[in-house]
Amino acid sequence: MKIPLLYSVVYFAVSGWAQNNNNNNNNSTIIGEDIIGERDELEPSVLIAVLVRNKAHTLPYFLTLLERLDYPEDRISIWIRSDHNEDSSPAILKAWASDVESRREYHSVSVETIDSPPYRQPDQTVSAVQWTSKRFRHVIRLKEAALQIARKIWADYIWFLDADAFIVDPQTLRRLISKKKDIVAPMLSSGGLYSNFWGGMQNYYYVRTDDYKEILDRKKSGCFTVPMVHSCYLMNLRKKVVATFERVNETIPEDDIILFATNAKSKNLTMEVCNDHQYGFILAPLDDKQDLRQDYAQMMNLRVEIASYWPTSMEIMPKLSRWAPEDPKMTTLGFDKIYVINLKRRPDRLLKMKNALAILGFEYQLVEATDGR
Repeated sequence: MKIPLLYSVVYFAVSGWAQNNNNNNNNSTIIGEDIIGERDELEPSVLIAVLVRNKAHTLPYFLTLLERLDYPEDRISIWIRSDHNEDSSPAILKAWASDVESRREYHSVSVETIDSPPYRQPDQTVSAVQWTSKRFRHVIRLKEAALQIARKIWADYIWFLDADAFIVDPQTLRRLISKKKDIVAPMLSSGGLYSNFWGGMQNYYYVRTDDYKEILDRKKSGCFTVPMVHSCYLMNLRKKVVATFERVNETIPEDDIILFATNAKSKNLTMEVCNDHQYGFILAPLDDKQDLRQDYAQMMNLRVEIASYWPTSMEIMPKLSRWAPEDPKMTTLGFDKIYVINLKRRPDRLLKMKNALAILGFEYQLVEATDGR
């Protein structure tokens, strides 16, 4: 017997921006690290599209960072869909959406979650993180629906954003819009070789290139044309032609990111990745045979990585704190003591270390270093 999918919906303020959409240019100017200038006209309108599945361990951080974006909320519409969860993702999303609705700050918010079994799609037999043909088709339909909604409400841009992409720079959206690109992605770090772009593509699949490592390591800085961006990218909808998730021909694999990239190429739209700032971080995807426990461990490692660069960025907002991960049991890893030796004149290094050790649950004793000066 087929069990019907029950949806919980939070939705409000869906009207379009048509009356203010004409010639809305961003008059702000970016100089160095700062954004300056008067903004006499309305900021461009943006729909942020997010798909969520089994991301309860990332959502408190993701949603906190989403709310910290330095961009007028009344120029942002948020569109979130979540299904086939085996964790508390729906509860987190509904609580967050209810709070956001009460404040009425965003132009519109649409959150839909599946609240009942089946927790997995029929062909998802290996693990909760398995990517199957039905899952790909489902994701493609949802992303195409988000794109159609964005165009229906006359949004100037659509920002596709994964729930395990952490935008630590609050200026990210402003910076991306100011670049005036067809499709642009902020380069995200994972602590390893994985990122949200491809350096090369052959027969529709990933190919590692020399340029990839140079861009990833920031040996060259700027915005670079690449064959693929994914997980976090902004598309300009004010262009006469935009990319979709429709197949250009039947030989293309049924994969949302490949369909989008090939569709963009067929329309002569450029995809670019920018590494001129530390925009944020991203979790690497799991293999089909892995399970959510590996993602939890990966999340802890990424939090340590982020603590080294943005020590306070992953502090969860109070309203989501009940879903924060439990504090780890304090340990000395079997040693009598762990010592942290730090120069008194380098409190910045100590703050990074304290944050990292708190995440890992390491009990330590602070020792002031001898200053060679």
